[in-house]
Amino acid sequence: MNELHAMLSMCRKAGKLVWGFDSVKNTVLSRSASLVILCKDLSAKTVKEMQFVCAKQGAKTLLANITMDQMDYMIGKKTGVIAICEENLANRVEQLVAATEGGNERI
Repeated sequence: MNELHAMLSMCRKAGKLVWGFDSVKNTVLSRSASLVILCKDLSAKTVKEMQFVCAKQGAKTLLANITMDQMDYMIGKKTGVIAICEENLANRVEQLVAATEGGNERI
């Protein structure tokens, strides 16, 4: 979890992290998102809508075994939806999420 925290902090400092439903949705629609991560405690409606938008635009989506409170700790913003806008960073974050949490679902 510490490596993931460090990686997300680096993404944020590099300006490659977008958070919040509307901002992430706009990023996906502009085809700038390399990876969208959804927290496990999002509402079913939010998950469904984000899955639809991502599928329509061909964006990778990951339903992570991370709560919004954990995300708040990692990026300093309480949100359930984030997007990473750089392919190499997105690949590394995806590996870290899979390695640290175990129960993730690629959508």
